[in-house]
Amino acid sequence: MKDLVDGQVPIPEENEWIEAPPGEVAYKAFFGSLSEDEGVKYGNMFREQSTRALIEPLTFAAWETVPTTMVVAGKDLALKPQTQSESFENAQKTGVKGLRKVVLADAEHITMLSSPEDMVAVCVEIAGFDAN
Repeated sequence: MKDLVDGQVPIPEENEWIEAPPGEVAYKAFFGSLSEDEGVKYGNMFREQSTRALIEPLTFAAWETVPTTMVVAGKDLALKPQTQSESFENAQKTGVKGLRKVVLADAEHITMLSSPEDMVAVCVEIAGFDAN
């Protein structure tokens, strides 16, 4: 195992898999504002994930050429909002243009479940549609 991500999640070595958490754990960590039945239902949909996405070198960063909006979930238990903001600030320091941060104070890690109306508003704004 390598260092911890955000002080919590151990990262396995290359070519390993991170097991999906039990539905009850995923529910509390990723979208605890849902009812328990609904949260566990979505939590049980989690599947194992390859560590390659976490440790393999990035070969193309779309945010360097495509205007990008980062949504920070203010109640994210899986990845602290402060860590998310620091990542955004580090990207900004590279001088890349077209980066924007939106903070959804009441959103959890899976923003489209915890704050669907807010996420729709962000997407509509990004797309340049007039909501009126």
